[in-house]
Amino acid sequence: MVNMFKALEASGLRGFLGCPSVLYEQELEQFFDTAIVQDGDISCAVSGKYVEISESRFAGVFNLPTDGLSDLSEVPNQLVMKARTVFARLDMPVPYSCKKRLLKYEFRLLNDILAKSITVKAGSFDAVTHERFLMRTTTHFGVRINWSKILFEVLKEMADRTIKRAKGFAAQICVFLKGDPAVTLGEAMWRPNPTGPRDLGLRGFLGCPSVLYKQELEQFFDTNIVQDGDITCAVSGKYVKISESRFAGVFNLSTDGLSDLSEVPNHLVMQARTVFARLDTPVPYSCKKRLLKYEFRLLNDFLAKSITVKAGSFDAVTHERFLMMTAIHFGVRINWSKILFEVLKDMADRTIKRSKGFADQICVLPKGNPAVTLGEAKTFPPLKILSAKTVNTYISTNKTIDARGDADEPAVAKVVIIKKKAVSKKRPAVAYDAPSVKKTDKIWENCPKGGGFGTYYCSTRSCASPDHCTFFSCAS
Repeated sequence: MVNMFKALEASGLRGFLGCPSVLYEQELEQFFDTAIVQDGDISCAVSGKYVEISESRFAGVFNLPTDGLSDLSEVPNQLVMKARTVFARLDMPVPYSCKKRLLKYEFRLLNDILAKSITVKAGSFDAVTHERFLMRTTTHFGVRINWSKILFEVLKEMADRTIKRAKGFAAQICVFLKGDPAVTLGEAMWRPNPTGPRDLGLRGFLGCPSVLYKQELEQFFDTNIVQDGDITCAVSGKYVKISESRFAGVFNLSTDGLSDLSEVPNHLVMQARTVFARLDTPVPYSCKKRLLKYEFRLLNDFLAKSITVKAGSFDAVTHERFLMMTAIHFGVRINWSKILFEVLKDMADRTIKRSKGFADQICVLPKGNPAVTLGEAKTFPPLKILSAKTVNTYISTNKTIDARGDADEPAVAKVVIIKKKAVSKKRPAVAYDAPSVKKTDKIWENCPKGGGFGTYYCSTRSCASPDHCTFFSCAS
């Protein structure tokens, strides 16, 4: 995975893919509304000023290479044949156009980067196109590519109204317009780059120092109470009050955006069911983790262990975490200050049965209070800290899980439904010669047949017919 990113950076795309993620929404709309292609350049009107974008200027802003192959069909055939084996997850070489699940995990991620940020394709990314296969081949084997020409051709197709093409390069277009001294831009809107939870206002929370003050942490959970929406506790003989505003300030958490996850746009949730799915079938909102792609399995574990703080197995994806992953992936702004402080208050509320967590964050809060003197500190074990090694171990574990079989659910045996025959509620007729009545069952009553005085008949509970009678005279 690390080698893949190094190869991508060495290809000459660092300035393009790593440009500032700042969005000028109004000016971006003006660009696409007015852009036309003239003499190989792009002209547009933004903020009442005409702007002309040439290929050379485009390459200069993003430091793109201008030499190398400009036609991907010229990629050496021996490298393409070799790539079929290098990219394959199993022992069989993959076709040039195939399903993404046939690739190794690092090349699945590379395919998504190329699809979303280079070729700019809308819809599902489960299929690997021949074009992206050749791009991955050049990136992996270090073939020099004229990215200036290729990317500018993509931008020209976006500006050409005769071509039906998805719109993209939003951050790059805004950077280009910002660099034009004749153009006055309006209010900037931060454009989150959905590559991880830290980009949405969680970096200060998840990346806080991993130092544990065990004695003070126990004191916090033993003495904390919730009063007037704040948390009060006694640590090292001093009372400490934690408010939501102080909590947000220490970890630089976002205080604007959605505070109720049920308000995540429904169309994004529906789209996420396909984007998150490892196979072609959309996943349910609550499902087994093995149905997700590997990057979303890891994201689910982040959220379960560090945000929602759930104990036990993490094999199941809850609806709450599904909505969080949707918001993170599509860049929906979330009020993490309110959500995380509510989780902390639930931990402090003794009437709620809740797993305890936020250990390193809780240790950071008293440490910033000058009135509190902390004891001996312990650092977290290296295995609990995210690194390239732990990510590779995680992927290796998931490879082992997938190697057991591609079936997502165990086969369910067909159930044969056998209809029972209808049983008549009527009592079946019994033949007269059948000895079905015991002597002890005889009940002697007056004969209903009108046999006269002194005539009796025998009836039993098992008698199926009123005619099944034996008549006797009074003398008998």
